[in-house]
Amino acid sequence: MEVYIIGYSWCKHFQNAIEKLNAVFKSVHSVKIMSDTPNRMLIRQTTAKIVGTHTCIGSPASTSPQILVCTDNSVVCIPGEEELMYIGPENVSAFVHRACSEARAVLVHRA
Repeated sequence: MEVYIIGYSWCKHFQNAIEKLNAVFKSVHSVKIMSDTPNRMLIRQTTAKIVGTHTCIGSPASTSPQILVCTDNSVVCIPGEEELMYIGPENVSAFVHRACSEARAVLVHRA
């Protein structure tokens, strides 16, 4: 599982998310958007690059921070610090496993 946090270096929410997730995960990739003012297009483009061809579970937003947790086949999106704190940084792994299981169940049910 790889964790990416996308945001602006000056954004307190971005800084807080990095601090909280670094306390739980060995490796957190912080992806800094180089902009002195909010640039939602850059956030969306950077998120899309990391998601790539993986199945995206959850709805990415265009605000700082965006938290992406990558598994083998999927990327689970946590669209901000508030959502991260609601889940609890220590519960992110369990949240990701549950989200991936639920997504697989939906795909099997549709087939």
